[in-house]
Amino acid sequence: MKDKQVENCLRLLVRCSVRFLIVGGLGGGQLEEKYTEVANQITSGKIKTTAKLLEVLQPAVPSNTEFAAAFAYARVSQSQLARYYLRAMESHLAGDLSPEWLPSDEKGINLEHVLPENPDPEWKMKKDVVEANFEKLGNLALLKKKVNKKIANRFITYKVAAYSDSTYKLTNELKGKKTWGLPEIEDRQKRMADLAVKIWPLSL
Repeated sequence: MKDKQVENCLRLLVRCSVRFLIVGGLGGGQLEEKYTEVANQITSGKIKTTAKLLEVLQPAVPSNTEFAAAFAYARVSQSQLARYYLRAMESHLAGDLSPEWLPSDEKGINLEHVLPENPDPEWKMKKDVVEANFEKLGNLALLKKKVNKKIANRFITYKVAAYSDSTYKLTNELKGKKTWGLPEIEDRQKRMADLAVKIWPLSL
């Protein structure tokens, strides 16, 4: 393959991998087999372009409808992945044309859980509700470490001042919130799902 085709193929594989991670579907072994099959076809010369790679992968890759539906309710327990998803969405909103291509290891930035894993009594939230929702993408935001540590497990009305000072759009939009629970998390995550289809598309 020419260099540009290699770059485009890698970009496509990132997009496919994100869809697999969010939706599931193919198990780890099956996914490994699919990627091995594709690698063998590239080595043998059967796949020479990104278009051909997509043709071979697409039947196994979650569609836009499946991806958006799963993204709207996804829980992400691995902070590194959650930071990557949020970073890509922030970059997209800032006008970056290739937001899925960016690393997630910004120094000084933490993963903020709006509804904390161990919320203060002010939250008056049942334990099972917290456990089911605190890792949902709609409940997560990027925030400076020092600020994140300061607001910790406090109630939403205390946190909003910190959100209003953030330059991250998805974090800043939380500034006017007076309540935070399942309806707010679901609404925010559905809007994120619409962004996800644009950030990790299967179009070339």
